Amino acid sequence: FGVIGTANIARKNIAAMRLAEGVELAAIGSRALPSAERYAESLGLKDVRLHGTYDDVINDAGVDAVYVPLPAGPRLEVVLRAARAGKHVLTEKPIAATYADAERMVQGCAEAGVVLMDGTMWVHHPRVEAMRAMLQDVKATGPITQINSSFTFYGGDDFVNNVRMDKEAEPLGCIGDLGWYCIRGALWSKGYALPTAVRAHPGARFSPGGAVVNCAATLTWADGTVCHFDCGFDTALRQRLEISGSDGILSLDDFVIPNVPETAEFTVSTHAGLTDGDRRVGTQHATHAVPTARPQEALMFEDFAAA
Repeated sequence: FGVIGTANIARKNIAAMRLAEGVELAAIGSRALPSAERYAESLGLKDVRLHGTYDDVINDAGVDAVYVPLPAGPRLEVVLRAARAGKHVLTEKPIAATYADAERMVQGCAEAGVVLMDGTMWVHHPRVEAMRAMLQDVKATGPITQINSSFTFYGGDDFVNNVRMDKEAEPLGCIGDLGWYCIRGALWSKGYALPTAVRAHPGARFSPGGAVVNCAATLTWADGTVCHFDCGFDTALRQRLEISGSDGILSLDDFVIPNVPETAEFTVSTHAGLTDGDRRVGTQHATHAVPTARPQEALMFEDFAAA
């Protein structure tokens, strides 16, 4: 792997690469060599090649694939250059700033015969397969009717200087950074069937520079399933996914970053309803724990390498 850029999020993913089986970190590039050198030094990396331009990483003969943690705004051309050079591409989310840019990436990588994947790590945790099996058991929840998801955190006063608050670099703001996960959760729940309608709610909040700081929206499917989600940089940490059916509910309060990386949990609530003349709640809750030997970020790189 070659890493294009020295973003903060790349730090944990570089650590994940070094834990992943069948994956090797070979190079890191920045727009200037001293920046790459400082970055590598801060991570204690002494066995990687360092480059002073992104193209040097792309053209490195020892690099088979690139990880691109650049902001969404300038990402398109880098991804296309990497694809034309025959490099497989794992890019941070949101994959692109616009639908048109995303289409160009998909088409460019397909034409070059290389893999393109976005860095949504939670779908690579083995918990997800356990959840899928549970949802496929119609006795557990019944047909899905409603999905609710929230992903927020409070960035604090200094967050105004974060790249995610830069409308030019990250045009989608919190929607691309946090809502991406909520939407992915809804799409995953529906087997990646696309909704027929998407409506933003009134009351979205923006930074003085116009970046989306907090918003909510509703997705609707042809079969009547509805998803409500909200995301924001101005509210305490919440990362909840709730998938409800006619007979039960599957829920987790750590769907993006597990509370305990080694053993992630989810809860299935069945017999949901009232009893005893509507004086008692009869819902039964069962918690399921799913262990993993390596963090979900490492599993993401392994799945990418196997694609």
